[in-house]
This record gives sequence, C-alpha cells and structure tokens, in this order.
Amino acid sequence: MSTEVESVRTEKDAYKRRDGVGIETSEAEIAGWVARFADLGADPDAFRDANDPSRRLKIMWAISPDNGVVPAAISKLHPFHMSYIESEPGHHPVLHFHEYA
Repeated sequence: MSTEVESVRTEKDAYKRRDGVGIETSEAEIAGWVARFADLGADPDAFRDANDPSRRLKIMWAISPDNGVVPAAISKLHPFHMSYIESEPGHHPVLHFHEYA
C-alpha cells in the first residue's frame, strides 16, 4: 500500500465510532422504521399526468406520519412526508401547490 493511501486511511480512521450505551430493540420495532422500495404500493388517487389528464402517475408513499396522506411503509411520526413518482420520460404531475412549508 502506498504512503498516500495509508495517510488518507489514517485521517478517516480519526472519525471511527466510539463505544457507548446501546439500546435493546427488537426486529419487530425496527421493521416499523424500514421502507423497502419493492414493497411500496401505488396510490390510486395520485397525481394526474399533465400530458394525459385521464392517466394517473404511479406515486408510492414511503413516509406519511400517522398515514396522514395515504397508508405508507413508514407511518411513525416524522416532520415530513416522502414519496416516489414513477413515470415515463416527458410525463409529469400537473402543476399544483401546498399551503404549508
């Protein structure tokens, strides 16, 4: 290994994690905080396609606190919502706005 590579690794090693107190968490508790893309369901009432209003875009919600928008993979309390939109090139949601930040 070259001296340059050793130098870089030494600098990065300075930020290693430190030992501390752990938290006992079951696999079931952790599962409520995990969203797998392959498991996300599409919202049937989602955005209309601006180029074809009869067509709906595939929107999948990963995070929606208390399922406030639609049922989501993660419904634990968060200060935000997160979704994915799947569409073909050249297609996009209709112009819209939100009354909140």
